[in-house]
Amino acid sequence: MVEAKLNDFKIAIDKVVTKIKTTQLEIFENANTNVMDLYFYIGKIIYENSEYGNNFINEMSIELKIKYVKMKW
Repeated sequence: MVEAKLNDFKIAIDKVVTKIKTTQLEIFENANTNVMDLYFYIGKIIYENSEYGNNFINEMSIELKIKYVKMKW
């Protein structure tokens, strides 16, 4: 009886561990997709303002560094 409960417990733990690993993988995949979307969006903004040349990129870089001091890219 005790052995059966122990086996059920191990099965339950294995299910939780599997779910955690699956969820972690999904989070990483979604994060990568979201970062790619962000980079595409930033590229689009740069393209739309290309008439201002490198000055736009430099100024945008400065502004973003000020607003997101602690962010690491």
